[in-house]
Amino acid sequence: MIFDFINDFLGKDKAEQEFNESKERSTDYQAYRQGQKDMQRFAVVSCVLYIAYKHGPDLIKAIRKP
Repeated sequence: MIFDFINDFLGKDKAEQEFNESKERSTDYQAYRQGQKDMQRFAVVSCVLYIAYKHGPDLIKAIRKP
């Protein structure tokens, strides 16, 4: 009881709570950035696959011709 009052008076619980919240925010941001990177990779791979699908036979003929 007295220790809770001292911790409240010194603000230790608030500081610990703010630290935990900032840690959660940073992990959320890291997850957000990882999601952005994954979306960029997906977009690049899908564009490459689409080009290969649409123009693949022509590209193969052009490479084998000479």
